[in-house]
Amino acid sequence: GKGRKALVVGCGLGDEAKFLSDLNFDVTAFDVSEKAIEIAKKLHEETDIKFHTADLFNTPEEWSKAFDLVVEVYTIQALPLNLREKTIEAIGNFVATNGELVVVQRLRENDEDAGGLPWALSPNDLSNFEKNGLTQTNFSEFFGDDEEPIKRFVAVYRR
Repeated sequence: GKGRKALVVGCGLGDEAKFLSDLNFDVTAFDVSEKAIEIAKKLHEETDIKFHTADLFNTPEEWSKAFDLVVEVYTIQALPLNLREKTIEAIGNFVATNGELVVVQRLRENDEDAGGLPWALSPNDLSNFEKNGLTQTNFSEFFGDDEEPIKRFVAVYRR
């Protein structure tokens, strides 16, 4: 990280934030859950991670296009389908010029039903990142270690 700025979206208890902090990123992390942030602050009190309680759709203006690295793990798929485009736009907006976004989610085909919560993402869903000024630079599929393996992906975008 060498002091570059990173943001963790929907950080929960802060595991990804701690990982990035250990890699010398200047980390900001947020979650809508006040309780999760309270616990994350206690768990990682020895770090310089800046934890915030925030709503994805109402974040500080200074976060707009401010981060060299944005990490999003399983947040998009947890929000209702009718918010998908708005969610992708909001997350993409954090990525600075020449910055990167890493997205980890469940994957489905374009013609496959999204099913129930968590609502997997399709390639059509992911195209919304590119509509918002990002370019996909890497895409890897893998299966989780669930009892019945579920297809997932890691996608990397650059502004």
